[in-house]
Amino acid sequence: MYPAPVTVISPSPHGGPVLAAMLRVGIPAAPLPLAAARRSPAGWLDSDLVVCVWEPGAEPAVEGELFGQATGALHVAWDVDLAIVGPHVVAGLGPCPQCLAATAPVLGDPAGALPGAWAAASAALQVAGILAVGASDLVGASWLWRLRRPGLAVVEHRARRDCPVPGCVSHGGCG
Repeated sequence: MYPAPVTVISPSPHGGPVLAAMLRVGIPAAPLPLAAARRSPAGWLDSDLVVCVWEPGAEPAVEGELFGQATGALHVAWDVDLAIVGPHVVAGLGPCPQCLAATAPVLGDPAGALPGAWAAASAALQVAGILAVGASDLVGASWLWRLRRPGLAVVEHRARRDCPVPGCVSHGGCG
């Protein structure tokens, strides 16, 4: 159903729920340990999409490499209280990793089973949409779910006015 390969880059073992959610709905996905991704981008060069299992901006070297690729990357992360899906980072369409780091929430221990389950399922839905239509409503934005304040929130990520990174723009190209 989904011809495009997806690479899930994560610090072990936290990519497990994300990878499992994608495989469960028929998305061909393969894991890549974060340590290997830090050493070389070769592990994702054949991918049509990369999923990063960490907060936006937390891995600037890997994210910088991905930002320059046409495929883009979708972020997904969680802790015991909060889950975040997005943004979908693509050069020319949204903020760069350095600008994202300034607006992303800082998460704790990714042991939260309930936020992790929501994040993994939501990421799989978002990946399915990206592969089907080649676009995402999470360019420059993230979905957030908090257990202490249940409900979905949307966080917008904007480029800094003085950002020197080529292709870094606020959502809608108004950066």
